[in-house]
Amino acid sequence: MDPRRWEEIQAAFEELAELEAADRRSRLAVIGTTDPALRAAIESLLVADAEADDLLASIDAALLSPAGTQPVQYLKDALADRYRIERELGRGGMATVYLAEDLRHERMVAVKVLRPELAAVIGAERFLREIKLTARLNHPHILPLFDSGEAGRFLYYVMPHVDGETLRDRLNRDGQLGLEDAVQITRGVADALSHAHGMGVIHRDIKPENIMVSGGHVVVADFGIARAVAEAGGDRLTETGLAVGTPAYMSPEQGAGESQVDGRSDLYSLGCVLYEMLAGDPPFAGSSAQAILARKAVDPVPSLRVVRRGVSEAVQQVLLRALERAPGDRFATVQQFAQALEAAASGTAQAADERHHLPTRWPVAVAAAVVILGGGWWGINALGPADVRIERLAVLPFDNLMQDDAQDYFVDGMHDAVITELAQTGALTVISRSSVLRYRDTNQSIPTIAGELGVEAVVEGSVLRVGDTVRIQAQLIGVNPERHLWAETYDEPLRDVLQLQSQVARAIAAAIQGGLAPEEEARRGEPRVVNPEAYGAYLKGQYHQSQFTHEGLRRATAYLEEAVAIDSTYAPAYAELAAAYTLRGGWFGDLTPIEAFPRAQTAAENALRLDSSLASGYVQLGFIRNTFNWDWPGAETAFRRALALDPNDDAAHGLYANFLRMMTRFDEALVHAKKFVELAPVTPMAWLMLYVTSLDANHPDEATRALEQLMELEPDGRLAQTVLGWKRVAEGDFEGAAEAYEAAAFPARAAGAFALAGMEDAARAALQPLYEVPTPPSVQIAIAHATLGDTTEAIRWLERAYRERNADMAFLDYLLEVDWSPEGHALRDLRSDPRVEAIFRTMDFPD
Repeated sequence: MDPRRWEEIQAAFEELAELEAADRRSRLAVIGTTDPALRAAIESLLVADAEADDLLASIDAALLSPAGTQPVQYLKDALADRYRIERELGRGGMATVYLAEDLRHERMVAVKVLRPELAAVIGAERFLREIKLTARLNHPHILPLFDSGEAGRFLYYVMPHVDGETLRDRLNRDGQLGLEDAVQITRGVADALSHAHGMGVIHRDIKPENIMVSGGHVVVADFGIARAVAEAGGDRLTETGLAVGTPAYMSPEQGAGESQVDGRSDLYSLGCVLYEMLAGDPPFAGSSAQAILARKAVDPVPSLRVVRRGVSEAVQQVLLRALERAPGDRFATVQQFAQALEAAASGTAQAADERHHLPTRWPVAVAAAVVILGGGWWGINALGPADVRIERLAVLPFDNLMQDDAQDYFVDGMHDAVITELAQTGALTVISRSSVLRYRDTNQSIPTIAGELGVEAVVEGSVLRVGDTVRIQAQLIGVNPERHLWAETYDEPLRDVLQLQSQVARAIAAAIQGGLAPEEEARRGEPRVVNPEAYGAYLKGQYHQSQFTHEGLRRATAYLEEAVAIDSTYAPAYAELAAAYTLRGGWFGDLTPIEAFPRAQTAAENALRLDSSLASGYVQLGFIRNTFNWDWPGAETAFRRALALDPNDDAAHGLYANFLRMMTRFDEALVHAKKFVELAPVTPMAWLMLYVTSLDANHPDEATRALEQLMELEPDGRLAQTVLGWKRVAEGDFEGAAEAYEAAAFPARAAGAFALAGMEDAARAALQPLYEVPTPPSVQIAIAHATLGDTTEAIRWLERAYRERNADMAFLDYLLEVDWSPEGHALRDLRSDPRVEAIFRTMDFPD
């Protein structure tokens, strides 16, 4: 259809909607459509007693007829830059649904296009404004809203395409459902509704068509769409006679046209769905929408036990209360309804009234189960994963539900803490946080992410903080096939946030493998209460430290010092403070090692004095003993202890591999370098470590694969350029190596490569600016001078590196041993000098 023709039809509907009913017929002639089918449809709009379903069917027939074909091609063209429409999936009271490919994110989605007569009435601007609230909903049982917009005269919204069936499909196939299945489905829908009601969103169209059942997991679709339509349409929607909702499931107050309905309206609709699952038909039927709504207003609810004698009287009483005509006579919340139903179905309920007046804990929809069960949690187990073998797991970055970027540090802290807790589960490999952070803002599918990370399942989650209360929602999703395995929501006061993190991690471990081993439970003990102010400073420090910039590390140090000043017994803050100082005194170098490492050691020792089970404290202690103290046995003891406490600590494996390289124990180092990659498969540093360790251990093919992976992950990054420099040095391409080192901003290494290439002037020019740097790379400067033949200058810089405890000093013995890097060969000529011999003797490298 010509776009102008389509716009004419839309304008006709808009014009009719604005007219009083009495005037519509007289104005029909003005519209000027000559399409007989379309004209008949519009005429039916003017009939006061026309049935809504018949009206919509006639309009659709008109728009789909050969003379007035619905402009599907126009729709395809309008959305062509974002979506490729494949085929129609179905149609409902408000929208036609199309299967489409999201071209930007390479995933299949459901594009739902509002019916043209509805779009004409409500208008684009208000609908798109109202639907924004829906996009904030984030819950395991809510099908999320990906996108919405206006294309030509179409209003559309986009949701995931779920492989599975609707509850309607199942009811059409099976008729009545078993009580256990019906209760499980009701529980899932109730959890979704509870979350949405707490966000101020009423669904308004709960029905079997909007309930998806996929792999045993329940997902509610079209959340907030009916609300957005109702709010955007306002009085104009009422005037046209177009209804929002489905009569068989609509609450009496919604059917009466009340504009302000609350969560009890959705509760009534869910009661109708439950009734149909058990009886095979909704509680009220009729030949028209008016007839159904009239019966709801005057008739009692038909007895469920007439058709299902196996359903207990207790279950029937719960259901009857959900279907009370007056909202005030129903349960106060959907959660109370679901709890009463579960209790009645299990035979433990005395009466539904016992659960009627349970308090809400805080404004954002914590159900009364929190109070009943204690410990601050409620949740569902959608599918017991006994048939799922999960050995590798990734916890994706948590969503920030606070709509405040300033709270990112808090959300990141929760994410890191849950990973750390889970990583202590010995039988489970948990991907490092550094590898999962790249998926923070991605729209890649779960199977794609899982494939890149090599995991059997992922955890998705969200964090919400309201005042001094914290909520974490988490769901476990299996892949191959993709399905939800578990979902729960947890709430705790901020002072108990460590308990909250532990609860989440233990629940995930239990869902995967039945729980922690006894020795793991004993080692963890009970999480302590934390001072909220100290915890906030700790999270801010952790957040800024993760930026890995000079300014970020300075800010991190200040926040972490503040944390331990507020609470001098907070062990993790001391461990994080130790890490900040080692970074500043090591490769980041804004402090000299002598300024930084003693402070780092004090902090690490304080951490372990307060908590001897803290793996991160041992990691830092091992690094300090290795890099600064040159206490080789002490460093190895600390690294081994860290790995015993947390076998999934990627930093521990990486630093221990580096230590073993320094000790020239290359085969052992390769084992831990491979584990580093296994835990951090998309982290460039891990592949750099595997590359260099593979060369050390004389595994050139493995080194080549590691280099290829690193270049794919970070083709122009500093680490990739550094490794490229090493590779070119090993191949004898010294000038090319110098170029790579310059690109990596390593002028001292570039100077050494220029010296190897015989380009003395270039080497000295690269060295010149380094002489005035407060914390120069003294060992690399010494190597460059040795390569240039400046023996005296080389030894002077080596002695300075020794006095300053430069981090590279720990590699001296290693550089003398490896054959693949000529950069260290120049040191061999210095080794016999008494001054250098004294340095080696003092450092006491193992034989």
